[in-house]
Formats: sequence, C-alpha cells, structure tokens
Amino acid sequence: MNQTVVLFILLLVLFFIGSMWLARWRINRAAAQVIDVFIQQGATSSEKAKSISDLGLATRRFRMTRDYRQMALTILLRNGLVMRTEDGRFYLTQQAYERHLASHQETPRKR
Repeated sequence: MNQTVVLFILLLVLFFIGSMWLARWRINRAAAQVIDVFIQQGATSSEKAKSISDLGLATRRFRMTRDYRQMALTILLRNGLVMRTEDGRFYLTQQAYERHLASHQETPRKR
C-alpha cells in the first residue's frame, strides 16, 4: 500500500478514537454537573425530589452547543444513581450522594 493511504487510515482511526474519548469525557463531566445540581437543589431523597424544570435540567430548544446533561441524566437513571418518583420528580440516591462526596474530598498531598 501507498504510505499516504496508510497514514490517512491511521489518522482516521486516531480521529475516531479521539472523538469517542472526548464524548465520554464530556458525558462524565456532565454527570458530575448533574449530581452537583441535585445536591445544590437539595433533591437528595424522595421527599425532597424535584422536577426536571425545577432542577434547571430541561432541554433547551435552541442551543448552539451540544448539552450532554440530558444524556448524563439518562445514564444516572439507568444506573440507579438518580431515581424517579411516581409523580415524575427526580432525586439523587444516598449511594450516589456519598460516592460524589467521597470523590470530591481533598486528598493530602505528599511533600
């Protein structure tokens, strides 16, 4: 094969891997933001559950950039970290709340 073709294929593969990694990074960042919203709004139990619009997570019709928060919310729901009440409100589970707090604790720095 021609070296140019091989280089082109290699660049395409690297681009594909990079775009997949970037999308995953954005979803992970959006998931942390969604969890922060639940905590800030106090939606951490079924009694304190809030609607999507109350949480400020409703989809906006006209956005120039892609909003990964809806995808992150879907993933959190699927994994049981966010639950939905019978009346359609949402809350963060205790497990997710504790995991989020543990991941955001400062670790002592070695000197």
